[in-house]
Amino acid sequence: MSIRVEIVALIMFLALIPITCASSMVLGHHQVTFNVSEPYNSSAKLDTPYYNLSASNDWTYVLNMTVDSQHALKIMVNELTIPDFDRTWPNDFAVTRQDWIKTNGIGGYKSSTMDFKGYPTYQESYPAQKIYHDDGTFVMYLQHNSLNYEPDEKTVVHIIAVGDNVPYQEVLESIKVVDV
Repeated sequence: MSIRVEIVALIMFLALIPITCASSMVLGHHQVTFNVSEPYNSSAKLDTPYYNLSASNDWTYVLNMTVDSQHALKIMVNELTIPDFDRTWPNDFAVTRQDWIKTNGIGGYKSSTMDFKGYPTYQESYPAQKIYHDDGTFVMYLQHNSLNYEPDEKTVVHIIAVGDNVPYQEVLESIKVVDV
């Protein structure tokens, strides 16, 4: 009889554990730790790393937490092959992104360069929207939030949330990236 009570108590305890889980992954030469709500934690997978030969000569490692076609959360680590001692990467990226936003007619776009945890950062957002072209076709863009920061001269971290109610702020508040 007491075993049943213990099992019921254990089940109730497990049911009351918060749905936010700490996650830790190795992306390239970096340990990335953060808190994220389910179902994002259980959907996490590492995409195949890729080398950006034409753009920035760096390796990019992606932790992809796409839940469905309307909700995605990604953490990307770029390992630069050429050190950025002047920490210009966030400003250069800002110019590239702003050009892309203008070219694609994105409305409601907000961006800023700032410090995040003491590092140079570029942050951007825009609301969900439908962009119509002259030929009658359209493109749907989901709500977008992203933060890109440079913790050292050879590393850039991207946190990208697409869709509504994606735990973007949870990741920002808890993310830690260290060399391994």
